[in-house]
Amino acid sequence: MPTDNGKFNISIKFHLFAFNNFNEVDGVLSVVGAISFFWTDESLVWNKTLYDGIDQIIVPQSKVWTPKVILVNSADTLAWIGSDSSFNVRVTNEGSLVWTPGSVLNAKCSVDVLKFPFDSHSCELLLSGFGYHDTLRLKPISPTTDNSHLILSQLWELESTLVANDLEHESSFEVVINFRRKPVYYTVLVFTPTAVLALLNPLIFMLPIECGERLSFGMTILLSYMVFLTLVSDKLPTTSNPMSFMVIYIILLFVTSACITMCNIINMKLYWSEESEATGIQGCFISFCSKYRQKNSILDVSDKKRKPTTKDFVRILDKIYVFFFYTIILIIFIAYLTVTALDNRDVFILHRILVFIYRRWTQG
Repeated sequence: MPTDNGKFNISIKFHLFAFNNFNEVDGVLSVVGAISFFWTDESLVWNKTLYDGIDQIIVPQSKVWTPKVILVNSADTLAWIGSDSSFNVRVTNEGSLVWTPGSVLNAKCSVDVLKFPFDSHSCELLLSGFGYHDTLRLKPISPTTDNSHLILSQLWELESTLVANDLEHESSFEVVINFRRKPVYYTVLVFTPTAVLALLNPLIFMLPIECGERLSFGMTILLSYMVFLTLVSDKLPTTSNPMSFMVIYIILLFVTSACITMCNIINMKLYWSEESEATGIQGCFISFCSKYRQKNSILDVSDKKRKPTTKDFVRILDKIYVFFFYTIILIIFIAYLTVTALDNRDVFILHRILVFIYRRWTQG
């Protein structure tokens, strides 16, 4: 066996066959992969002329020595790669051996759902010749995985891969898989409906108060946001840090909807209270708003000399609320689309700034 400074050299090549699943809640990546091991054994050299020109044979893995490699960051029990099945070994007359065991690899990895559903992830498969005490040297023959037989996932898109030696232990190597989510599903299922509900919400103030449907309309939209928030939270880890921008986006729309419902209840209370002449602050507010109307009057009645009442004050508030809340919703839309378009480094800096401002504000 070839050695270098007392270390047995084995060349490896990682084959990526399928991207099964990525569980964001548990932080587990599941892929189907195989490792090709290339090494030589001088004890298995033969003269092919003495054996009818046979220059290679296929033998079961139990008949020859094979390296024992495990997935260190496995989400399941630790086991040798290929121990759950019997894979054949190809042996040539020159003593060269090729062994390609495969398995379903479930690896633990960190989850960053800050830009969900436009998130990207990088997971490492740390494979090690466990128990050899650095007497085994695993050398990748390619800096990337072999993806010639890769079956692509319908939910995830593979960006890049990397195969490299562990800097501390030569008997270990790591396979880095970089992938990102295909956001169309959540964009259509979550973002679009919540955006449509947000655009419908301020229209509450355009409904006649006399129709009696204002409150039910507002509460229906308010509860709809809770449904979408539950839908998104089920796909995210409960200890996610930082929190996803989509969750923040839905929470902001939920709070805005709650404020709209609260303002609507107050307006309905004022409208159905005993009608009286608008005096004091209400009267001054009506007079101020009347200056910007062409007819110099806020009253849509033929008698321009009628004194403004509390109901007139409520009608003006309805128009102001429509403009105000549409402005708030537009700001939320622009902010969400802006942060999702930033790269990860800019998002990280922005998050740190927001955390700093929040801590300073809470600490007074």
